[in-house]
Amino acid sequence: MTTSPLKRPRRKENKMGTLHKDDYYGNRFDDLPLFEQAHARKTDPVTSHEAAEAITPSLNKIEQGIYDALCSFLPKGATSDEISEASGIIYRTVTPRLKPMCKKGFVVDSGEHKRGESGRRQIIWRAI
Repeated sequence: MTTSPLKRPRRKENKMGTLHKDDYYGNRFDDLPLFEQAHARKTDPVTSHEAAEAITPSLNKIEQGIYDALCSFLPKGATSDEISEASGIIYRTVTPRLKPMCKKGFVVDSGEHKRGESGRRQIIWRAI
């Protein structure tokens, strides 16, 4: 039997139905091997490739911050704007991490949308 190195939050909810950061076993991302890298498209300028290479060592910490912020919005979920504000991670760093986190099984697209600060509709993401 294999066990996952990920440590999911305990599902203890407070009276308001939300999880508190102290209700977690610990960091779920630092225990993962760094199996993913940030990527740039082949057609992107060299600076985009340099930025992707530079951010790769920090991906686990960034994803952990995004996940923790998203857990604070359980059960309703949050937009990229809200995640950015709650985590302190800039918007342009949050948005490209959500799709890979979805593929890893940490977040899901709720199928719902909400207008963001730009006035455009944004996906409401939920931590799982």
